[in-house]
Amino acid sequence: MPEFFEMSFGKVKHEEKYSKKFREGITAGRVKLKGKIDRIDINESQKILKVIDYKLGGTKPTNEDLSTGISLQLPLYLFAAKELIKKDLGIEYRPADAQIFSLKYNEKDFGKKSISLKTRKSKAENIEEEIDSAEELIKICLEMVNKFTEDISLGKFHLSTLKNREAKVCRFCDFKRICRIQEVD
Repeated sequence: MPEFFEMSFGKVKHEEKYSKKFREGITAGRVKLKGKIDRIDINESQKILKVIDYKLGGTKPTNEDLSTGISLQLPLYLFAAKELIKKDLGIEYRPADAQIFSLKYNEKDFGKKSISLKTRKSKAENIEEEIDSAEELIKICLEMVNKFTEDISLGKFHLSTLKNREAKVCRFCDFKRICRIQEVD
C-alpha cells in the first residue's frame, strides 16, 4: 500500500518549513544524504517496503549502471527509506523492490519498471529473492559511495572506463567542451 509520498530527508531546499521530521537526514559512510523519495509502499504483513520514483522519461538503469555505481539514485532511496522508516515507526522493514514509474506519454514506455541486478525476473521468484536482490543493490551502492568519497578526498578523479561513457557520463558533464577524454582511449 502506498504509505509515504514525497518523503524529504536532510536539508532539502524549499522543504525546511514543511518537513522538520527528517531534517537531520541519514548518512552513507561519511556522506550526509539529502533528497526526496517520490513514493514508498509498505506491506505490513510481510514487513517489506518498495520505493517508486516517478520520471518523465522511460529509461531505467541497466545492470551495468547499477553494478558499477553509475546509477545510485534508486539504491540510495532503498537505503534511505529503510533507515527513515525505522526512525519514524520504530519497525524494521526490509527493502524488496525499487521501481521507476514512467509518466512518458506513449504506450511502450508508460508505467512501472522494476530495477534489479538480475537480467530477468522469473515469475516464480519469491519475496526472499527480491529482498536479497534489493539488499545487494544497497550493498553495492554504499560500497561505491564510500569508494567515490575516498577517491575524491585523495584528489583522485579517475576517467570512466565504461565503453559508452560519452552517452552515460559525459553528456551530463559541465566540462565536456574542454575535456580531452575522447583523446584517451
